[in-house]
Amino acid sequence: MNKNYEKGRRNMNVAPHNEDVILASQDIESYLDEHDKSELSRIILKIEQLKAAENDPN
Repeated sequence: MNKNYEKGRRNMNVAPHNEDVILASQDIESYLDEHDKSELSRIILKIEQLKAAENDPN
């Protein structure tokens, strides 16, 4: 794993049970079929929407 990435992770204030996942677009293109890419996009969109709702003061 990238040393800079590991250094950054150690400096983050994140609970020890949390894990960050980095998906490289090259890996997505290489390993996922169109259905899986669609599902991944749906999941990422849902997470973004839930985060936005959580941070919305209204």
